[in-house]
Amino acid sequence: MGSLLPAMTRALALSVPAMLAPVGDAFAAIEVDTLARIKCATVFVSLGQHRNSGRGSGLLVHRDGSRGLVVTNAHVAAKAVEGGLRVVFNSGRRKADSIPATLIGLSRSRDLAVLELNAPNLPEPLKIAPNARA
Repeated sequence: MGSLLPAMTRALALSVPAMLAPVGDAFAAIEVDTLARIKCATVFVSLGQHRNSGRGSGLLVHRDGSRGLVVTNAHVAAKAVEGGLRVVFNSGRRKADSIPATLIGLSRSRDLAVLELNAPNLPEPLKIAPNARA
């Protein structure tokens, strides 16, 4: 995982700005099926059962069988206590699925963290391609 985190961090830093459209064109610039894939790969990150527990969001960026990798913010994941870190797919819906996760990589300087989870039937991950300008 040591070499994957810097590569993933760089790919995110280069590709996310290219995916964003000006506010006025946002809905016109993203096709419906693309938006659906992004939503399926988006997770709610929960750090515990208490009201004051931290929370945030993340993106499933890699899937290999039942193993998945989620990228989230370091300032969220760093607050996790042993065994309290969970990711939720389909948050706010009846079919919401809460899965335990483990923090496996953290970059405070880039505010990025990588979580690992194991669960059957993970959705398609968000594909992150390097920017052509890189």
